[in-house]
Amino acid sequence: MSVSLSPSDTQVPESIPMGRLIHDVARLRRTVFDNEMQPAGLTRSQWAVLAALARQEGQAVMQSELAKSMALSKVTLGGLVDRLELKGFVQRMADPTDRRVKRLALTPKGK
Repeated sequence: MSVSLSPSDTQVPESIPMGRLIHDVARLRRTVFDNEMQPAGLTRSQWAVLAALARQEGQAVMQSELAKSMALSKVTLGGLVDRLELKGFVQRMADPTDRRVKRLALTPKGK
């Protein structure tokens, strides 16, 4: 699939493959997002964790469940949560029924 451009546009070829356009838009979206999040000190991965926790509607979620739902390893998520906890966006809490389990919740700053 390709996108046709007007013949008056001599700077670009008459047809650009759709895959290349999608790739370019995705790259630009990442760049804009990174620039917008820079003042908050957040990366895209950290923001994804915050967004996943926000979808829990105030419920603390097990760290292992969150890792599974985000298709991340426990170690990868643990590192992201470590950094978010240091910045005050997330808090870890002990599970009331199993002391080995850590639950995650957004702090007011994370919300």
